[in-house]
Amino acid sequence: VIVTTSTQVSAGSWLCEAALWVKWTHVGTLTFSTYGEVVAINVQRFIQVAMQNRFIWRVTRIFASEFHERVTHCPLDTWPTDLQVPFTEFEDIVPSLPNDVTTKLGVLAVSSQLAETFNPAMVKTLQSIMGDVQDGKCTVIRRFGGQIQRIVSIAQAKVTGPRGLFLVQLASFKEDALQV
Repeated sequence: VIVTTSTQVSAGSWLCEAALWVKWTHVGTLTFSTYGEVVAINVQRFIQVAMQNRFIWRVTRIFASEFHERVTHCPLDTWPTDLQVPFTEFEDIVPSLPNDVTTKLGVLAVSSQLAETFNPAMVKTLQSIMGDVQDGKCTVIRRFGGQIQRIVSIAQAKVTGPRGLFLVQLASFKEDALQV
């Protein structure tokens, strides 16, 4: 039995991004119902350009490794396709990068936004965000439209026994500081 499905792709969408990061086999056919534009990336040239800057090359290698990990360990109910690989958006992967990398990415994002900002209130806000980035409280990425996005990782756990009793408190967060 052959099942045919059709998916409409909106303008600005990425197709087959996985082929840039992992060995990939395409499944399906791309057709246009109206005028469309396709940009192909020469992977060898991409690597050559990325290698020209030590930081960019490091981020590229780590990103590729994280992307590969997510392709090969997808949730069973969500298989990767030419249109989407779950949990591989830039904002999904950035929190998994080493702290020095996320800090530098955040500093670069906030610095570029500061260079374009003339509103004193916004400058003050961005300077505060810069402090949070440098202190490792969050990271910031710059989106394609130029706006910055703050990413904060949060984890919470409550351990209880079979009768619902609280077993242990490892730490608490009070007045913007971790209390152990």
